[in-house]
Amino acid sequence: MSRKIKAILFTHPTCVGCGESIRRMQQWAEERDDLDFEVMSLAGASGHAQAARWHIHSVPTIIFDNNPRYHIMGIPSKTTFEQMMETVRAARTTGGE
Repeated sequence: MSRKIKAILFTHPTCVGCGESIRRMQQWAEERDDLDFEVMSLAGASGHAQAARWHIHSVPTIIFDNNPRYHIMGIPSKTTFEQMMETVRAARTTGGE
């Protein structure tokens, strides 16, 4: 299998939808062997700095493969998540990383 797809979920302690987003992403990460999932809080200095670099202004936001072009804003549905994983895999095979 090819290397895992990195998914970074940006959150904040005051975010209403972030808890549900974390639960969904954790479940999907447990069900798959091709996903490397991380939570990054905007409340911390490193999370805030990374969000600024990628121009993230709302949470929850998930960035895939360290490329802000591949992102989901809001609480992800299973369908949206699966579509994004397929988009990233396709971009890898065509050199679109």
